[in-house]
Amino acid sequence: MKRYVLPTLYMLVLSLLLANCIKEIDYQTDIVSDELVVSGFLSDQPGYHKVVLTRPGNYNRRVFYAVDGASVRVRDDLGQIFPYVQNLFPFDTGVYYCNLVQPEIGRTYTLEINLPNGEQYVSSPQTMLSPIQIDSVTAKGGYQEFVTAAQVVVDERGCEVYAHTTAPANSSDRFLRWESESVHIFDELPKIYYPIPPPQKQCFITSTVSSQLVAIADPSLYAPGASIQSQAGWRRIDNAFEHRICFTVYQRTINKEAYDYWYKIRQLLAINGTIFDAPPGVVKGNIRNINNPDKPARGFFEVASVTIARRYLGNLTLGEEFQYAEPYCDYDYRYFPPVNHPECDNCLLLKNSTTTVPEWWQ
Repeated sequence: MKRYVLPTLYMLVLSLLLANCIKEIDYQTDIVSDELVVSGFLSDQPGYHKVVLTRPGNYNRRVFYAVDGASVRVRDDLGQIFPYVQNLFPFDTGVYYCNLVQPEIGRTYTLEINLPNGEQYVSSPQTMLSPIQIDSVTAKGGYQEFVTAAQVVVDERGCEVYAHTTAPANSSDRFLRWESESVHIFDELPKIYYPIPPPQKQCFITSTVSSQLVAIADPSLYAPGASIQSQAGWRRIDNAFEHRICFTVYQRTINKEAYDYWYKIRQLLAINGTIFDAPPGVVKGNIRNINNPDKPARGFFEVASVTIARRYLGNLTLGEEFQYAEPYCDYDYRYFPPVNHPECDNCLLLKNSTTTVPEWWQ
């Protein structure tokens, strides 16, 4: 099945397929408006761990309301408690962060949520498993079909990203899940149109890649030493390929409960289409409602060890058929500043943009 790129991380909603092509339509799951939707992930990587709390809102517009003012924390099997904080970043409602916990292999972690209305939720305990190493990332050009708003089927040139892993001799009930993102260079136009030209900035733009791909594998199905290959992302050929782009693939070693959850979601997508913002109502997660066991939260709290591999690409890397042909930034002297896009004068206007070079960038 072919897939169309939509930007989001863990939370999902279904659309239907038209023939072999993807078409967005209004769809209502059996989630009711007051159910809690939880998206949480804890890893052994440095930085902030995040939990997102929402409730379903307008299905037609795919609006989900943030749940603020909750008490969110993680408890480990030693009894240590690690609280999450809200409002760490401006306008980031419904998002809770924690950088106090440094998860360890073999330790077990449980998510606990107390809402302002007195509702209490708790996840099933999740153990951090030892990681299976990712070997490499490859990329190739390919075409994606989708249906436009005008009901026209079009082919999009894109880049397919693949993760490669060697099946371990003993999987020890360890399973794999992959996600990917891209970081690309964006160069402003030289500011020759100012009396004293300010410096030309170079920005680095981070984007989620094919978040609707549910890429999972059971290593026990492979002979030890066999190659496991999975498509971990797809991105349309656009100006991100004009200069230099890097695809990062995160290989997560997860437990069977998490694997079964994602497997069910993938089965639904194979029948129904793409994903967007909320988990399918028919898939139960691992977060129960203490006050009302018959009304669990939707979503999943996942604990995983992570290994990372990257692949750098430039224009023409995928061949002439998949090059980015037209320069994105150009002069238009009918206006001031004479640029064809505002971001070509200030690349910090772009979402997820920074002038700080990633520490891993080569």
